Amino acid sequence: MDSYEQIIEGVRREQRASQLAFYDSFHGPTYHSAAAVLGAGDEAEEVMQDVLMKVLLRPSLLQSDAAAMTRYLRRMATNAAIDRLRRDHAPLTIAINEDMLHEPPSDESDDPDELPDTDTIRRSVERLPETYRNILRLRLFGQMRFADIAAALRANPSSVRVQYTRGLSRLRKLLTRKEEG
Repeated sequence: MDSYEQIIEGVRREQRASQLAFYDSFHGPTYHSAAAVLGAGDEAEEVMQDVLMKVLLRPSLLQSDAAAMTRYLRRMATNAAIDRLRRDHAPLTIAINEDMLHEPPSDESDDPDELPDTDTIRRSVERLPETYRNILRLRLFGQMRFADIAAALRANPSSVRVQYTRGLSRLRKLLTRKEEG
């Protein structure tokens, strides 16, 4: 197996075997970053392919370190997925009255059998305002660190943490209402 340095040198020379090795090395993390925003499926696959093709067609985007390349591709995929969401999906608005924002969280049940499944959580995340939605997707489903989310969204890491906490609080309220209703 070729080293990372040999692979990127081959990509720069437009060698098919090196391009395939590059794809094999980076399609997983790139796809997972796109899927964290878009959900698993065709759209995330398209974003992943677009990002990898962009780098393969513009070798100046290649990073000298494999870990740096992974971070760069993940950021590119996250940004492309967010752009796709903004372009393709009209923002979902929900009415939130002032009392809902200040209502204390309820600790009615800690029974693990009553925890919502992943699909229910994803649907509830979709009902949140866009800022919270993007951060929660990246953190919960993409398992990204706050620093990486902040870099991808070009935001302050402490602001990302605050918005994550607020979004998580709203998500809990939505899920609690679904269980009651």
